[in-house]
Amino acid sequence: MLGKNFVVLFLFGSPLALAEWVGPYEIENIEIHSSGVYFYRADGYSTATPCGGKNWIKFSGETKLSDRALSVGLTAQASKRPVNYSITGCEGVYLLADRIQLPK
Repeated sequence: MLGKNFVVLFLFGSPLALAEWVGPYEIENIEIHSSGVYFYRADGYSTATPCGGKNWIKFSGETKLSDRALSVGLTAQASKRPVNYSITGCEGVYLLADRIQLPK
């Protein structure tokens, strides 16, 4: 019984259980700051995540993830290809993402 409860707690208590893929969206604007990399869309991003705003997606600057997201974002923007984002939560008015994807 303990094993089943652990699995349920792990699945529903982990950030992966809360992640929501949104997109595909073309990248309108990219802002680079010491706190992270921000992707902007004037019409906002369609997501069920209840943040104060829906126009900015943030990749934290505390990890190499922001460098990788910037690289994918610039590639997508230059080639006019849309991207998908995995939204994991909020930080103020910013949607937080932990993955970015160039769909086929």
